[in-house]
Amino acid sequence: MTSYNRKLRDYNLEIDEEALAKLIAPVDDLERALDRLGVWDERSRRELLPQLERAWHVMRVARVIEKVFGENVRLAGGSVVNYIILPSHNEMPRFTYDLDLGWRRPARSKSEVLEEVMSANARFMEIGEAVKIANRNLYILKHDVGRDRALLPFVIPLRYPVLMRYTGRPFHEYLEIREYEVIRKLRRVFKNITGYTNILVDEVLVEISFGLEYPETLLDTHDVFGYRHNAIITEPEFHVILKLKPVVERWREEDILKYLHEYLKLALDLRMARYLDKRKMKGYLERELRGVNLGEVTWRLERSLGAVKEMGSNYYRGASYTLIRARKSLDEIIEDTLAIVKNIIGG
Repeated sequence: MTSYNRKLRDYNLEIDEEALAKLIAPVDDLERALDRLGVWDERSRRELLPQLERAWHVMRVARVIEKVFGENVRLAGGSVVNYIILPSHNEMPRFTYDLDLGWRRPARSKSEVLEEVMSANARFMEIGEAVKIANRNLYILKHDVGRDRALLPFVIPLRYPVLMRYTGRPFHEYLEIREYEVIRKLRRVFKNITGYTNILVDEVLVEISFGLEYPETLLDTHDVFGYRHNAIITEPEFHVILKLKPVVERWREEDILKYLHEYLKLALDLRMARYLDKRKMKGYLERELRGVNLGEVTWRLERSLGAVKEMGSNYYRGASYTLIRARKSLDEIIEDTLAIVKNIIGG
């Protein structure tokens, strides 16, 4: 046997195409999401497909984690807000491409949580929620050691590699395949499943925090793609306060420009407060910001969002805000958010 043939035999090319197809975002799912969001212009629909494909994978990994980890984790963050809560109230989401989780079991260290998380990858493979292609596993959770050094001691960064049509690195680069015959065979598989030969690999960012106890509630509803989620989440009323808290506690006027984009995302996610329990939110606000004058909360938010209104238009023109921008101007978003917060504080 030649050295070349031995190299080919080193690669696992026996791929269950039917199983792999379930791990790739169906275009029909993306199209139905556009229907639910009321996007009918054909050009807009085409332009939104890359963002929706990434969002689909964020919510897919959420469903897999719900299935495998069950009550051990809590869903949290902007993906729950934008792909589940806001669309349920006919509000357009901003696109966000990471998933935040809270570890609900007692844990003393990152290594303790990581051991349990990494062991779940075998379960992903066992139930057909992950796949091995050319000896590399995809759709598994990988510890992002590089980012870990820059994060807080109770936050664990992970990466979750997935196959994409529109964004990412060429699959053969990510999988480190140099033999053309292997690349050709895999292109044929991907063509059969997706219609694309040059499939890409992108990564969903997942962060798990541990040792934090937040008010929780059970979520049992569908996301913007029509998939059902049955999971424990951070209580939305408390999530609103978590978003506001840093604005008050770590606010400095000289830092407003530095955090301009973060204030824009804050304004957009606070839209959900319109549909929540006002008294509960005010109670959490008073508890979490004990000793802080609530008038000061309003003043600092007015200064921060006023700067977004004046200087944040470049951020608002970004692709992440395409859907919202079609409905509301930046001025309207800022005015609505300030009115919502004043209503909470005055309630």
